[in-house]
Amino acid sequence: MTLSDSKGQSVAVESEVPTVVVLDAKVEDAAAITAVGADAYRLLHEAWFEMATIETIVEQIYSVESLENCIACCRGSADAHFLVAYSGNELAGFLHYDSFGPEPELHRIYVRPEVKRAGVGSTLMATLHDRLRPGDSYMLLVAAANEPAITFYRRHGLSERRRVVDGLEAFRDHMGVALPPDLAPVEALVMAYVKPGATVKPRGAMPMPLTR
Repeated sequence: MTLSDSKGQSVAVESEVPTVVVLDAKVEDAAAITAVGADAYRLLHEAWFEMATIETIVEQIYSVESLENCIACCRGSADAHFLVAYSGNELAGFLHYDSFGPEPELHRIYVRPEVKRAGVGSTLMATLHDRLRPGDSYMLLVAAANEPAITFYRRHGLSERRRVVDGLEAFRDHMGVALPPDLAPVEALVMAYVKPGATVKPRGAMPMPLTR
């Protein structure tokens, strides 16, 4: 059974997956997110980025301090969601979405390698989409060669908007990271999601954040 606990709501879905609870991240989750995120980022990107580039990125966006600040910002905004998925007392995955840039963006979603393809990522995506209002949209950036991720996003309703010649440069601009000069460009896709429905709910009708 997969249990997805969204803002003010709980949804149980029968599946082969162990029980997973999705909650809003709190700053105390930062260390666990660092451990999962840093390893997952290295594993996923080693095929396209030089290891020195990967470590430069990990040091900046997966430090405990950086994640604590990011989580605090998301908890203070109605248009940002940093979600964590727990299986028992162990972090299974996380998702970071916010509207702090030029347009809403899904910045990152990762799960522990041992629970990959077990429904954790899909549960995180479903929780995010449940929180969006009809007509809301967001974008994300993904390496053009990352076919498994692209297939996953398409399965959850995203479509390709355009191709970006230098995905690293776009990533730098979107995440505010400092990268080494003269890096080889990595082609990326900009994908987009629009929640179906013509009626936009007033902001006052949005459910309150789940607190722990």
